[in-house]
Amino acid sequence: MGEITDRFASAFRDYVTDGVPSSGAHEPVKSEIRAIGQVIETALSSVGASIQRYETKALMDAETGEADGQLAYVWGDGTAENNAIYQSEGGAWTVADWYVSAVSGAFQDLIDASTADVIRDGDLTLEFSPNMATAENRVDGRYVTNQGAITSAAGWVSFRVPVTPGVEYTFGNFSINTAGYSAFYPETGETFGDLLQYNGSHSTGSLPKTVLAPANAAWLWVTVARPANVAADWAETMINEGDALLDYVDPRPAVTEINGNRLLGSEGGGDLSEYAKLGEDANFGNLDVASLTTAALYANLPSGATRPGTVDVNEAWIDTSAGGTDGTIKVRLS
Repeated sequence: MGEITDRFASAFRDYVTDGVPSSGAHEPVKSEIRAIGQVIETALSSVGASIQRYETKALMDAETGEADGQLAYVWGDGTAENNAIYQSEGGAWTVADWYVSAVSGAFQDLIDASTADVIRDGDLTLEFSPNMATAENRVDGRYVTNQGAITSAAGWVSFRVPVTPGVEYTFGNFSINTAGYSAFYPETGETFGDLLQYNGSHSTGSLPKTVLAPANAAWLWVTVARPANVAADWAETMINEGDALLDYVDPRPAVTEINGNRLLGSEGGGDLSEYAKLGEDANFGNLDVASLTTAALYANLPSGATRPGTVDVNEAWIDTSAGGTDGTIKVRLS
């Protein structure tokens, strides 16, 4: 094979030792991939040596004595569409579409061949969460005042979620020191003069709260934390459409299928061992296994001198009633 093909095959090989499955799966090394760029540039330079270069199409058109098949490249013409690859035919220049297609096709074939086993966005089927309190919608350091204005100050946390006029939205499942406020704003503009509707105050005891998006509303601002609050107070904030607060769900979308294969744990799920493996930093909301062997286990469990009220039957917690630096892991049985 050619050098470029060989470099791609090596960088994206299946196993650490090429052709030896027992050596383990090979993760592409960025430095090896970057090095392919130099090989490609060298190849293009050698090809370019036989292509004449002209700053403008007019300068190229003035050359009428070139042999048929001679290639030329216009690179700096003031008319953008004139910047292209041309070939000489009977003393005139015509755009060489075949050349661009051939070169781009060759590189695309190499890319497709070297990334055939890579999972792309289009291979994933996603189930979107009803919870609109996403990381993308969170705004740190800004809050709604007691008049509905949007202002800035350190330590405050708000959510700015997209809304549809005439639709109800409910928020809650967070604890805020004293009180917070919410308001609706249009697509553009966040000054007090842009305010469409101030929804009043909300406190921990008054939550959940339902608000109706007015005409022209595009954003609902909800303040969920003051500087006195800690992250745990609002970590499971829930904001959803409708007149009732739903049980908390992770706001991130969930992958339900990969290449048409349903994930284990979903209805009709099947074996995905060919597609998925545990990495060094794998995170799971729920992990159901027959057995688990691990060199170390780090558990972020609720703790207290008495069992925390959030612990359900068959869930674990750490009993700290004995004092000292160590606790006892217990499981609620009933």
